[in-house]
Amino acid sequence: MIQTLGIGGTSNEYRISVSKFCCPICWELIDVLNETNSDVQLIVRACHSNLYTVSLPSWLPNADIVVEKMIQRFGSKLYEKFGQLPLACEPVRGHKKSLSLESAGESVSSIGSTFPIDAKEELDLGQQL
Repeated sequence: MIQTLGIGGTSNEYRISVSKFCCPICWELIDVLNETNSDVQLIVRACHSNLYTVSLPSWLPNADIVVEKMIQRFGSKLYEKFGQLPLACEPVRGHKKSLSLESAGESVSSIGSTFPIDAKEELDLGQQL
């Protein structure tokens, strides 16, 4: 339900009334829409912190700009989260470390044969990412 704000609001502000907090994706989408359109300002109460798979509506105004801004926002958040990950994982106590074929320098093809992989080559590819 969308309603025009009364006292204290302006005529271009619209409150979106929902029974639950919106998701973080919708929260950011509404913020981006408000940035890209000064004629209408959408207001929601709050958002929760659970992320779910979503698709942006196909009818978005200025869709190219909105999608690019959403990618920038969530890309920077993802980059920040990756920066907070530990560089090396400590083994779990009592867990024996065993080498898989991949970590031992071999790979299994779809038909089951193996062929050696140069460990240096594999390391260099990982550093490029």
